Amino acid sequence: MDEVKLRELRDKVILRLEGFGIVITEADHPLINMFIEQQHQWILTEINHVSLPAELELVLVDRAAGSWMEMKFLTNSLPSFDLGALGAKTIRLGDTTVEIASSMTDAELARLIIGYLTTRGDDQWSAFRRLRW
Repeated sequence: MDEVKLRELRDKVILRLEGFGIVITEADHPLINMFIEQQHQWILTEINHVSLPAELELVLVDRAAGSWMEMKFLTNSLPSFDLGALGAKTIRLGDTTVEIASSMTDAELARLIIGYLTTRGDDQWSAFRRLRW
């Protein structure tokens, strides 16, 4: 992967992580680059291509972001972020109140987000897979 494409993908991964309220520093860039390259190679191996189809670029971004979050979570160095600020936990309409994820801790919600991001695209591989001869 060329340097320009890597930088473009890294910017998208950073934007994705910032969407969760995580602040990314310059020191995080080499690790994010490593996860981009790792997931890029994994996807190419999974679908048996030599270049990444454009339709899978955002899948790569999510998987790299999820891998970075998972590594940080497992090493207990995930920057603190307020998952509750991402959306409403309670919706009230008239006399009806619905509570969303009221029993989930921040760690459980982080695991849920990481699980979603790291498995993104698993349902799409068959549309791109080439047979090996």
